[in-house]
Amino acid sequence: MNNDFTFLLPSTLSVFGTAFLIIWRMWRIRPALFWGLAYLLWTACLLLQTVDNSLYAKKMAILIQAQFLLSVFFLMHGLQALVGEPQTALRSRLVICLGTIGLASWLMYTESAEWAVLSVRLAMRLSLTGIALAVMWRHLNQPINKLLFTVVAITTIAILLTAVKLAFTSQAADGRPIYTPFLLLGYVYSNIVAIVFALTALGVMAFDITKRYRMEALLDPLSGLANRRQFDAFHRVEWQRAAYTRQHLSLLMIDVDMFKAFNDTYGHTAGDRCIIEVAQAISSCVRRHDDLCARVGGEEFVVILPGTPASNAAIVARNICEAVRSAAIPHEYNPHGIVTVSIGVATAVPSGDYNGSLLEAADTSLYKAKINGRNRVEMAVGMVQS
Repeated sequence: MNNDFTFLLPSTLSVFGTAFLIIWRMWRIRPALFWGLAYLLWTACLLLQTVDNSLYAKKMAILIQAQFLLSVFFLMHGLQALVGEPQTALRSRLVICLGTIGLASWLMYTESAEWAVLSVRLAMRLSLTGIALAVMWRHLNQPINKLLFTVVAITTIAILLTAVKLAFTSQAADGRPIYTPFLLLGYVYSNIVAIVFALTALGVMAFDITKRYRMEALLDPLSGLANRRQFDAFHRVEWQRAAYTRQHLSLLMIDVDMFKAFNDTYGHTAGDRCIIEVAQAISSCVRRHDDLCARVGGEEFVVILPGTPASNAAIVARNICEAVRSAAIPHEYNPHGIVTVSIGVATAVPSGDYNGSLLEAADTSLYKAKINGRNRVEMAVGMVQS
């Protein structure tokens, strides 16, 4: 193997390993930690093979074998950390890895044939990739996971073909296998697959990070509901859709009664718990996939109900009031002794461009609910003019 390739391959693998560790450090994506360790161990393994140390040749060879086998273990462990796994699967893989390291080290220390050492290594790689494939097969819910599964499957097939070829390879007088062009091609192919795997895994990480930032941009971090940005976009889209289909569009504006007094009395930590419980109560009453619950202010929530007439929207609103009362969150300054909500409901059949009239009508109804005693639902009078 020429010197250029000998230098280029460790450099490439070290870049991948460092990239994975940076991703783990910045975004705490757990599989990236194991993949980073795997590629750095693989890099160290390749670099140690270039060291000429005849005095400690046997110990060096054992160290190289251990690093290589550990790198395979971390690669497969990262895959299964990506999809989630029971601890029993981790323990079985760890037993296989440590057992293989021990057996390979003993074979090398007793100067057994290199053929036997290679056979043990191939058996371990087949076992670990087989376990990883079995776990991943049950979690192919994302296209990017299917791509990663395909790369691992191709790797497993390559290992299997190499093992079959090795079984029929002639041996030299000292027990070493005679490296045919097929076996050398298998070595090069395994390194190419390692690079393809790294690129695919980095794609998985990029997809995960992008998805995480997208979710953070559209969700309220405290309640877990949609935030104001997502609500505004959804409201406009549903308005235009309702105008096109000539269907009802209802909006509920919800406010926690006397929430400032609650915060002043019980503290902001209790206030945050209150917001979370109210959000859960609202969500429990809004179950259709097309509906949207959002937190748009400190104690203000909205619910958009596409294709819902005023009578059905009123039922949802009353259910929300009852669900919040059922949570029985103590509030000594509320006349009812518990946390309650007031809700304003407005309904329209849009006929023009978005103009915010539905939100204004629901807000007016909410104000009416407040001045009429709170803990109640008020409906906008007539259909909202659109």
